[in-house]
Amino acid sequence: MRTAILLVLIALAAGPAFAQIGSPVSASLGVHVNGGTLAEDPYGWGWGGGAHLDIDITVISFRVSGDYQLFLPEENSAAPNIKLISGTANVKFPLLPLPVVKPYLTGGVGLARLSVGDANETNPSFNVGAGVDFSLIITAFAEVRYNWILTEGESTGYIPLTVGVTF
Repeated sequence: MRTAILLVLIALAAGPAFAQIGSPVSASLGVHVNGGTLAEDPYGWGWGGGAHLDIDITVISFRVSGDYQLFLPEENSAAPNIKLISGTANVKFPLLPLPVVKPYLTGGVGLARLSVGDANETNPSFNVGAGVDFSLIITAFAEVRYNWILTEGESTGYIPLTVGVTF
């Protein structure tokens, strides 16, 4: 009971503190252009989009992301489309606390559902990357990550370059 009362008091005290420093939660939407092993012949570059939710915890942020990627074969190719839906849990670590431009490192783990034609499989995935948040009139971001999926045989990798807005 004492623990519950203490947690409620901390939450009540933390509310005004967060109001002074900004919201500890932010959401972002972005679009991807993809390279990597999934972008090899006969596919070329892929595209997609995603959303993430950041929860600030002291210096670092915890991020939950959901992404969709699509790789289409080149014209006159009989290869099937490749679709990828992934969900990840990441850590976002700021490098420099600058007022307008805020570079960061990110990395995490998740699950990815890879669909090639009619074949589907869900596998563990990992990612590491770097990005930058820009805070001007709106808050925008740019991020590049290396994602790899533990598929049977060898891992499958792709590199999304993401740009988007944060609200």
